[in-house]
Parts: sequence; structure tokens; C-alpha cells
Amino acid sequence: MDQYVFSKDVNQAIVDGVLQGYKSYLDERRAKKTELHVSGAYAWVKGNHIDHYVADKVADAGFEWKLDKAGYAWEFLKFDGQLKEDRFVLIIKSVKSLAKSLPIKKKSKENYLSELAAINGTFKMKDSVERTEQLSLFFAAEANLETVQSLVSDYRLFYAIIYEVDEAKMVSRIALTLPLQKGQIIEVEDLTPYIASSSIEISAEDLKVVRGETEAEEEIASEYDGYEYIIPAKEIKN
Repeated sequence: MDQYVFSKDVNQAIVDGVLQGYKSYLDERRAKKTELHVSGAYAWVKGNHIDHYVADKVADAGFEWKLDKAGYAWEFLKFDGQLKEDRFVLIIKSVKSLAKSLPIKKKSKENYLSELAAINGTFKMKDSVERTEQLSLFFAAEANLETVQSLVSDYRLFYAIIYEVDEAKMVSRIALTLPLQKGQIIEVEDLTPYIASSSIEISAEDLKVVRGETEAEEEIASEYDGYEYIIPAKEIKN
């Protein structure tokens, strides 16, 4: 899937933005816990911090962004860029926020993810692996890519940067993916190795403020996302 990957510099900028945003979120949680008698609602702002800092980090790579809204309450940044000759749109989501949709994945209500995923057209897969356990790892399987693209607006590709927070509340996994309307997510590249090469450091002390908490559902408006977590291998044959 080399034709779909970003440069190493862009990958590092994305990972740095995710980590810087998460660290900023932890700092905010700690500050509000000190300032206010009740501050639990700040558990819902993690995505805003991450979007903000990713926007800062990828600006030099030619990414543009605009503020968008899903439903009546949830605001997020939608990124716009160019990969070779293909214009793409990109969003950032946590694995936990997607996992919340699993109990109601059969509902057919249209949502912003479904509309964006239409950009990626149709991918024909074989030997898929369906995710049935807790999302602690990204599964992989063999797949074939059917070169049928459904152009929506001016975009050719829709990417989602997906990140995972482990039991210790550390960002432990980041991946560049292509979500499909059928509820499948193709992993284009594992960006986790860029965590080790990042200059952003998150300490055990930073993490104390969220230790023991249940992960907040970040996307109020996306309860009908419906993704099934079928994730093909990185090596997809054209």
C-alpha cells in the first residue's frame, strides 16, 4: 500500500501532534481538578486537544483544516491535503470512541463517518478477520484491493488516524487507516514506532490524573458509527 502512505516527516508530525494534544489534555485535567470542585466533564475534551495540536504540527506539510460538526454538539477538525495526485480528507479518532458503537452497529442511520467513507469506494477483501474481542490490538488479514473508487466531491481518499490508550492511560498505538462504508477499516501503516522517536514525553506523573478512570465516550454525536473492525493486512494487492 505504498501509494497510500505519508512521508516519514508527516508521520512523525502526526504522532507528535497526537502526543502533544494528549499531554495538553492531561495538563488541563490536572489544572481543572485543582481549580474546581467538580471537573469530570473535562474527560470529554481530549479529542479537541489532539485535533488542535495535530493541526499545528502538520501545517508545514501543506495540510489545511476546517472546523466541522457531527450532530448537535460534537465539533472536530477535518484535515485536507494532497498525496501525489490524490486529494484527501483526514480525521482523528480514538479506538475507544469507535468501540462504543459495536452494540448498535446494525442501525442504519446515516452519519458523518459513513458519508466520508463513501470517498474510499469499494474494496474487495478475502480471508478477513472480524474483531470480536476488546480492541487492544489491530488485527490483520490478507486482502485484495478492487480498484473501484467512488469519488465524492473533490476527494479521492478518506483517512482516519486512530489512536489507542492502554490500561496505564498512555497512548500505546497509532495507525493510519482507510475506513470503508461496509464497516471495515484498512490499516495503511502502523505509526506506533514514531512514538519512540517523538520529542514529546508523557510521564507517569502526567498520567496520574486519569488513572483509574473509565475512558469517556468522546463522540456524543457518533453513536451510530457502526464500524465492525475488520482490518485487512498492510500488504493489499492491486
